[in-house]
Amino acid sequence: MILALTSLPFGDLDARVLDGEEADVGIGDAADTWTLRNDARLVVRNGATFNIIADSTSQVDLIGTTVSRRSMSSPNKTLELTDAASLRAIGSTFIDGGLHLQNDATVHLIGSSILMDDLSGSFAGASVGVDLISETTAIGRAHALLDATLVRVADNPGVSDRFSGIGVRMAGGTVDIVNGSSIEAANVGVQLLGALPDTDTLRLRVDGSTVRSARGAAIQVAAYGNVDASYDVRVANAAQLVGGDNHLMLVRAFDATPSRGWTSVAFTVDDSRLSGDVTFDTRTVTGTLDVQLLNNARIDGRFTDVTSATVGSGSTWMLTGDSNVDRLQLDPTGTVALGNGTAFNTLAVNTFAGNGGTLLFNTVLGDDHSATDTLAITGDADGQAGVRVLNAGGTGAKTDLGIALITVGGASNAQFDLIGRAVGGQYEYFLVKHQDGNWYLRSEIPTTNPCEANPALPGCTPVDPVDPVDPVDPVDPVDPVDPVDPVDPVDPVDPVDPVDPVDPVDPVDPVDPVDPVDPVDPVDPVDPVDPVDPVDPVDPVDPVDPVDPVDPVDAVDPVDPIDPAPAPAPVLRPETGAYLANQFALTQLLRHTWHDRNGDQAAGIDGVHTWAKVDSTHS
Repeated sequence: MILALTSLPFGDLDARVLDGEEADVGIGDAADTWTLRNDARLVVRNGATFNIIADSTSQVDLIGTTVSRRSMSSPNKTLELTDAASLRAIGSTFIDGGLHLQNDATVHLIGSSILMDDLSGSFAGASVGVDLISETTAIGRAHALLDATLVRVADNPGVSDRFSGIGVRMAGGTVDIVNGSSIEAANVGVQLLGALPDTDTLRLRVDGSTVRSARGAAIQVAAYGNVDASYDVRVANAAQLVGGDNHLMLVRAFDATPSRGWTSVAFTVDDSRLSGDVTFDTRTVTGTLDVQLLNNARIDGRFTDVTSATVGSGSTWMLTGDSNVDRLQLDPTGTVALGNGTAFNTLAVNTFAGNGGTLLFNTVLGDDHSATDTLAITGDADGQAGVRVLNAGGTGAKTDLGIALITVGGASNAQFDLIGRAVGGQYEYFLVKHQDGNWYLRSEIPTTNPCEANPALPGCTPVDPVDPVDPVDPVDPVDPVDPVDPVDPVDPVDPVDPVDPVDPVDPVDPVDPVDPVDPVDPVDPVDPVDPVDPVDPVDPVDPVDPVDPVDPVDAVDPVDPIDPAPAPAPVLRPETGAYLANQFALTQLLRHTWHDRNGDQAAGIDGVHTWAKVDSTHS
């Protein structure tokens, strides 16, 4: 019995011990209390168990399992992991007790629940759903991943408010609340406290999930003692924070004693829209709180003693009350709306850096003393920002110095430009920088100059119009050249009458002469082609009259007349050729005498020819 008590200092006497061993528990197995040591492993599938304690590198796997608090030695928790022990639970439920992680322990809950609704009876101590605690001799690097998991924690009336109804508490390590998880706490949603020196930055990520508290802050940083600690809190992807005291983020001391350490908090909202306040309690805490809005994020609330606020592109901070920030940075397309028109707020900053973006003011457009939202810069102002003014029921009035929108106590180097118009009644207001470095809305009544309406009124001196420049005379067009008369066509030559053939000489001998060749009938002459009538020349285009304006239009040059087509060459009749051919034929016919045709021998002297016919029959 003494050995058992020694071996189980934190467990129950009837606990089952796994020392470097493995055990599987299933449906129908009796529920037990378990203690795991030295790399032991416990697997429970669709079963039930009581408290589980694991140390060293032991591992607990729960699938569809219910874990209930029963242990007298653990009156406020169902599972405790120390050193590098780990838990992986899928679809499991922890009833009436939280999960405690020390040092480097890890927990991964998927689709599971921690339900601490009934804390009566044997429950004692702090009511915390997931508790990352650290021993005084080790740096806490515990990690809890809550994936699609519900943590619901009620108050324990028997303990101080600082230990009651806390959804998640972190003395070190990292907590990721993701994928639709929900923290529902009676007091504080998530509490971060740096209880040990030299602890790494505590990191909290709420991604696409909800943290809701009933009466305290959604997220609270509780500085402890004289410890220097840093915290990185990131809320992203449509996550929701709901604080019972209307605080999204509250930084203060853990108890009534002011912290003597340095507390540094980075609070980033990325693509989420939140409603609530952000406060750094300088009465109990020394340090910094830096707020950054990114990627269309939005916060509707008050900032109190915030070290720096950066409103990134597409993001909006709408004040719901007076706020103060040491340094305000406004990036392109970011917006700081100083109110919603139901009340008028003052935003006090020490330094302003404008990288574009818009400042939105609600103002009763009236005289110099009209109610308005105000940006009060006690230090320097640099950069540029647009200013949009919404009239909050003002009917307009004459101003002297103007309605003070932006005051600058230091170097007033920033440029503020009015976006759109600001009109109250018949008055229009303009944003002007005064010599004191402040920016005012000044009113004017738009007036019509009577001389513009009627320059002939007395006292209106009309401006002499500028004499028009005399137009240049156009150049006279050149007379067109007369077209050349077409050449008369040559009359065709009359055909020569054909020569009558000569009658042949009767031969001495009654030899019938050869009949002469009949002459070729002459070809009827072709009628000559009528000459083409010459083309009438085109009349020249009349020059264009000059236009009256200053620059005259150049006269159009006349069109040159079209040259007439040349007369075709005359076609001659064919009678002449026929005549010559007949003449040649006749000459050839008459060239041979009868003697020549009969082959008589001939001799001649002095051109006299004598023919002798030798007949061999008469020798």
